[in-house]
Amino acid sequence: MTVTNKGKGRVSITLPISIKRRVSALAREDGVSESAWMAAAVVEKIGSLSAAAFFQERGELSNAKRGLSILRRAGTQPPRPGDERG
Repeated sequence: MTVTNKGKGRVSITLPISIKRRVSALAREDGVSESAWMAAAVVEKIGSLSAAAFFQERGELSNAKRGLSILRRAGTQPPRPGDERG
């Protein structure tokens, strides 16, 4: 796991001992410090929440009728310019 630092901030947290032991074991398996492992876990959580918000916003702009018409065309036409695999 790699976390890129562009400055640092310090946070102190208290974990249940069972969680602390699991973090220690997982950090050891990954060959990183507990701090680096927890920072990567926080980054991962932020990413998943950001993705969920993105798809929620996109979903609110969606049009089911248009989406179904696109799906009905799937495989019936050659790729349009810009749709080629690359």
